[in-house]
Amino acid sequence: MVRAGSRGVLSALAMAQLGHARRGFRDRLLPRALAWIGQFVGHAVEGKRPSFFKDLQFLLIGPLWLLAAAYRRFSLPY
Repeated sequence: MVRAGSRGVLSALAMAQLGHARRGFRDRLLPRALAWIGQFVGHAVEGKRPSFFKDLQFLLIGPLWLLAAAYRRFSLPY
């Protein structure tokens, strides 16, 4: 049986873990956003537009690849 004091400690640990997860998301998001911006800067330097502006197929490849990875991760048939 968990005592009242232990519940407070467990609650505090859960909240600390939640705060850590939020910081981790922010720390992972910033480098990806900067890399994405850098990719567009590189396209501007090359003078070429990203290929997904030419064909919608190229825009959909990334999300479909991520969806397939999620299906494999959770062993879902597709």
